[in-house]
Amino acid sequence: MSTQPATQPAQPPANTASPVADPAPSATTLAQSATQSAPTLPPATLPPPKASGSPSTPISVELEMSRWPALGDEVEVRLTVQSIEPATNIDATIIAPEGVEVTAGALAMKGDVGPNQPLVLTATLRFTTAADITIIGRALHTLANGDIWGDQAVLYLTIAAPGAPPNLTVTPPLAVPSP
Repeated sequence: MSTQPATQPAQPPANTASPVADPAPSATTLAQSATQSAPTLPPATLPPPKASGSPSTPISVELEMSRWPALGDEVEVRLTVQSIEPATNIDATIIAPEGVEVTAGALAMKGDVGPNQPLVLTATLRFTTAADITIIGRALHTLANGDIWGDQAVLYLTIAAPGAPPNLTVTPPLAVPSP
């Protein structure tokens, strides 16, 4: 039973936290808040897409774009192939799905690489379809005994339709356990 008069609200002792945590907002409230006020970063503020393989052979690749693409954009894609030992006749390929057109450059070439002598394949791509897109950069080298050295890197992109909301995953805040 409280010793304080009924007209005064009970107060916790000094220097102790209230045992009741602030209520967490509902998932609906968070989703509405995210779609109404979520800042969307302009593509120019994000670093360009870049991926590297994880080679188990002397050959390694890096696939990068000049910037993030939007629907209708033309963007340069570069595949850089390197090797820690000399390798001749390497097949370098950029694989693009339907909805992506090549407007300049090529998607495949053969060449030689060695230490400090990379092979660079460059193409300009136009993104004509709003979709989730996978761009693959691959390098393969067949040895005299039939073994194949190689590596690949993959870029996963979402090309959104104009006016489409940002692709957000709303995560509610962690609940604070009560004592």
